Amino acid sequence: VDLMFKRCLYYFVCLAVCAEGKRCEGVATIDVSAYIDEGSSPESKLQVREEFDAAMRQFGMACIVNHGVEAHVIEEAEAAAKKFFEQNDEMKRRHGDPELYGPEGYTPRGVEAVARSMNETESKADAVENFVFIERPPLHPRERPERPLTGLEDWCPKARAYWDEMTRVLHVLLRIS
Repeated sequence: VDLMFKRCLYYFVCLAVCAEGKRCEGVATIDVSAYIDEGSSPESKLQVREEFDAAMRQFGMACIVNHGVEAHVIEEAEAAAKKFFEQNDEMKRRHGDPELYGPEGYTPRGVEAVARSMNETESKADAVENFVFIERPPLHPRERPERPLTGLEDWCPKARAYWDEMTRVLHVLLRIS
């Protein structure tokens, strides 16, 4: 998977795919069902492309709906992630380097600062923590002995199901854009 694919996956999909029936406030909501349903007309696909283009120009992102991702996949991944982030800091820090942002694993609050990527080196750190999978999550933590994800037995299969669905949606978005 190339770097552009990973960036698209992160920016366009992980942040903007909404569970069916939900809408994002303050950004455009794009219905991509014309690209999911095989019998859709060229006109309906053109409308989606135009809406997507307008959203990217105005907001830089969009809330993607009618993407075919079953709600339980999103909900289970969110619940497993919430369970991980509700742990104490000591438990979370076992899954990453507390001084670095970028490698796979956990990054605590106070490390990441988006403004620093724009050469604003004196910027304060963002009030965010995250967990990064740099490749398709394993079904079980022991599948990666070089980078064990011990304690994430519940999260790994849910993260993998979500990853697979987001990859499918990303391919839809790449066809649209």
